[in-house]
Amino acid sequence: MLQSVFPDMEYEYNRRFDTKDYNTAGFFDYTHASGHDYVKTMYQNVPIEFNVTMLEYENSDEEGTTSTFTFQGPWIVVRKGWLHSGKITVRPYKKKGLIGKLFGAKEVMTGDPVFDGTYQVYGDENTVHVFLDKNRRDRMVEISKKHSGVYYSFETDQIQVAYATGNILFKSRKIKDVSTVFSNQLNDLLDLI
Repeated sequence: MLQSVFPDMEYEYNRRFDTKDYNTAGFFDYTHASGHDYVKTMYQNVPIEFNVTMLEYENSDEEGTTSTFTFQGPWIVVRKGWLHSGKITVRPYKKKGLIGKLFGAKEVMTGDPVFDGTYQVYGDENTVHVFLDKNRRDRMVEISKKHSGVYYSFETDQIQVAYATGNILFKSRKIKDVSTVFSNQLNDLLDLI
């Protein structure tokens, strides 16, 4: 199925990204990371790495252990040289101030009330304004209506984009259906690069 989307690819079934990639994207609320269907390829002339990622938080107390998925969905990384250097992290508006406290980063408002009410943005203002133009902000708000929001980060040589679909991508048995869903999800993510 993946070959129908990526004719020339490097593939590993049980590979996930390094935890530093998740942390760069502002994820700290997990205790276990797993992933599958790792792909490294060119897609629409963009060098990408992709996998389906599951981040799980395990909590133990006197009543026992409970596990909750904090993220489950497609994750894409583009590693290439950029003309701009800097760092930003964007995540759905959940825990105000958490990322800033962990990174020592400054929260930046974009001036877009819908976007600022949907997402938290941390980083330097110049980088935020370079990467979060109106089209990208509007697209992120649109995707957040379908999923649990977009996680977006840029740090000097890479952009990461992920969004939680809340389900496993390849659960359908119909190859054509899965290919269509997969291509649509990739295109949503690539729209933000």
